[in-house]
Amino acid sequence: MNTRMLGLLASAFLMSATEAAALDNAQNFYGGKGPGLLVAPKETVPYAPSPVNIVGKTAGSLSLEWWDRSSVEDSYFVQRRKLGESWVTVGRLGAQHGWNVPYPYVMSGLSADTYYCLRAVPYSDTYGAPSLVPEACAYTNRLTPPGGLIRRLRVLTHNVFGFDDPDGLFDTPLFGLHCEARYGSLGSAVAIAAPAYDIVGLQEYWTHVPDITCNPAHLEAAITSNGQYTQPASSALFQPAPDIFQKEVGGGLGVFTLHSIAEWEGTQFDDTGESGDWWPQGFLFARIGIPGTAIVVDTYVVHTYATVKDACDAACHRAELRQLAARIVERSGSSGNPVLVIGDLNISGPAGGATPLDCHDPANHDSDDYQYHCVLMTELHAPRDLWSENHPDAPGHPGVSGATKPGNGTRLDYVLVPTHPLLTNSPYEIFVRNRDDVKVVKWGTGWGPVSDHYGVEATIDIRKRDVFAPSTLSNVVR
Repeated sequence: MNTRMLGLLASAFLMSATEAAALDNAQNFYGGKGPGLLVAPKETVPYAPSPVNIVGKTAGSLSLEWWDRSSVEDSYFVQRRKLGESWVTVGRLGAQHGWNVPYPYVMSGLSADTYYCLRAVPYSDTYGAPSLVPEACAYTNRLTPPGGLIRRLRVLTHNVFGFDDPDGLFDTPLFGLHCEARYGSLGSAVAIAAPAYDIVGLQEYWTHVPDITCNPAHLEAAITSNGQYTQPASSALFQPAPDIFQKEVGGGLGVFTLHSIAEWEGTQFDDTGESGDWWPQGFLFARIGIPGTAIVVDTYVVHTYATVKDACDAACHRAELRQLAARIVERSGSSGNPVLVIGDLNISGPAGGATPLDCHDPANHDSDDYQYHCVLMTELHAPRDLWSENHPDAPGHPGVSGATKPGNGTRLDYVLVPTHPLLTNSPYEIFVRNRDDVKVVKWGTGWGPVSDHYGVEATIDIRKRDVFAPSTLSNVVR
């Protein structure tokens, strides 16, 4: 082999100084497992540990765990920071060398309901510390107001996408399974949820029209498969315009509960568009009694028209929500019952949602995001939006972890708590104990999501209003 050939072979296996530095940096960050390595270079600075896992929370502490990836560190520095602040070292641990050696640590002395970022930095007295170290961020728990707890409830809202779509994104002809696979998966997920959902509101839950809609019998069978949601008056179904020739496949609504429905009714929206050709949609009201308490929850499951698909503009949404608000005033305004509004409102919004102050700001009047969300805020008299209230850093628009429309990052699904005295005179307060108690539910089958929406769940405490001091209601938006 000639000298020129040897030179070419050698150059194929050698990295430039820049490439070597980049690879060493990547190895440090990935804990000695830099991508593409055949032989790991000598460890010159400690390899970064695994990302920190937050394994426990209280109002004043976060419990951490990470795994060692280095053989040359002498100690670990545990650091924390609040948003906009610098890192502060709060602890130092001696080294325990070995691949995947776990390090537990309880970081105490923290403030309640505060967002902290945490990291563990390996340090060598000889080599120093790596330049990149993974971090994890989380809120500490809230301080729970003393006394007054009556009942904790879990609530779920989910659009179930009732179309039979064998050639589309959400159904597949594989093994002859179309809607049955999705509905079975979704219903089974509801059935085995632990703790169980007290109230489940479903949208696009349609009666069965072969080759057009899914057969809801599969969903009902799966939801009730473990014997829950089966007692008398534990479910209600409403089909606006229940006639196939009036396109009843548009806005079916359902509610399932572990408890009992004292009374219910469905309402179709009056405005079906200038052409009269929209799928009829509306809302379902269910009055749900909670056993062992005097509490009755007035629940409204809502499905409004879509902005794009149905060309429902701000005026259209205003008419729908005004009709909903009028019914809430009539049915719940003087009932003494706490009120929940859940469902697919087909309304997106700006990051964090719109507040009444935002809606009065002329600078926002030309923004579509504010325009539609301000209709919601105005017509329902500034209800509490439990998602934005508890996740201001992941508001669900656009494309962040709060998105409820897979693929396009839009949040359309809500759990709302009306508080205006026109809509409720309830002596009870709805309190969310911790931010993680409100979450997006991303269920799927082996091949994709169970719907073209994700669900939203909220675990809520219902308490007597008079036990609260204003300082304990940091999560309540007025």
